[in-house]
Amino acid sequence: MNILFLAALGLITIFFGALPVSAGERQTSLPQKTERASPFRCNALALSPEIRKRHFDELGPALCIE
Repeated sequence: MNILFLAALGLITIFFGALPVSAGERQTSLPQKTERASPFRCNALALSPEIRKRHFDELGPALCIE
């Protein structure tokens, strides 16, 4: 009997937890796009000016396959 009671209580909790609390919480519009920064982006300010110039002006173009 206790197992059935706990199972019913769990199902009720899951059911009511999935419902929105009020109609004001429902989204009627599409979510806005947010720009996310890639974790693999280059931090150009971490380089000194000389190394930055070499990185972007010399090494970067050398990687491009034409």
